Amino acid sequence: MAQITDASMREIITQRLGAVHVEVADMSGNVLSLSASCHDSMMRTKPFPKPFPHHRFSHTTNRFLSLSLTRISTGGCGQAFTSLIVSPQFHGLTSLKRHRLVNAALRDEIAAIHAWTAKCQTPEEWERARATAAPPTLGTVGGQVEGTAQ
Repeated sequence: MAQITDASMREIITQRLGAVHVEVADMSGNVLSLSASCHDSMMRTKPFPKPFPHHRFSHTTNRFLSLSLTRISTGGCGQAFTSLIVSPQFHGLTSLKRHRLVNAALRDEIAAIHAWTAKCQTPEEWERARATAAPPTLGTVGGQVEGTAQ
């Protein structure tokens, strides 16, 4: 099987599921992991000169909590995709049956990748969600375009 891309997944989903709208994002290499560990203040031979920004002291446990946010590469594991699929074929189906339909249609592609997440909606559900969703705020500061009067 050829390399799977977000564009190839969009095309396959559109053809096989009669989708009227498809969004696919390749999340490979963009996975973040939050880890935390406790450090007993009594076990340290030297105190921290100053707590690091990612260290927090818990007065209830008398320990330092070390937090780290790490970008994980899925390079060794395979590709990860997330998607929104809007298809009239989902009418009258439960969420489980919608996902089973998608998984059956994409069986070979899903077997070749590491992770797959799908949000399945009918055209009516998608329109309702779009009508109630807030407008995108990318490129704004607090939802306002910089330099505009309120």
